[in-house]
Amino acid sequence: MKKFLIMLLSITMTISLYACSVSDKEKAASMFISSYYAQYENKEEIKDLLNSANPPAEIEAFISDNFINQLTEKGKIALISNRILPKFDVLESQITKAEADDYSFSEADNEIEGTLRFSAKVSFRYEDGSSSEKVVTGLIRIENENGRYLVDGFKFIED
Repeated sequence: MKKFLIMLLSITMTISLYACSVSDKEKAASMFISSYYAQYENKEEIKDLLNSANPPAEIEAFISDNFINQLTEKGKIALISNRILPKFDVLESQITKAEADDYSFSEADNEIEGTLRFSAKVSFRYEDGSSSEKVVTGLIRIENENGRYLVDGFKFIED
């Protein structure tokens, strides 16, 4: 009986630890996606990046300020190189605010370990006061670095 209780306790602890790590991954992913869409509110700051005397340093500072403790170093370099961050197309947009919510995550098939497939509902507000909604899907890779879950890759999937 005692062995059975110890085994049951061990199984329960393993399941609860796994469940916590999955929700921590999802929390890191949703925080990054929210920060990504918050760039619509930073148009002036992004515009200043283009006019900067030292754009690489300014981009680094922008990401440090707006994506605080959310990215691995490798992920940050890849997102900058692939022109995902910062989101310069916000300058040409009539959107003044975008908020993501109603997240859905699942383990991505045939991808690098730690990659989640996500969908989120994004609400947009425009300069003329109108609004719209869109469901976006994509892949986001989360890595555990020193006990913290950080984004290591991100891309949208066109349906």
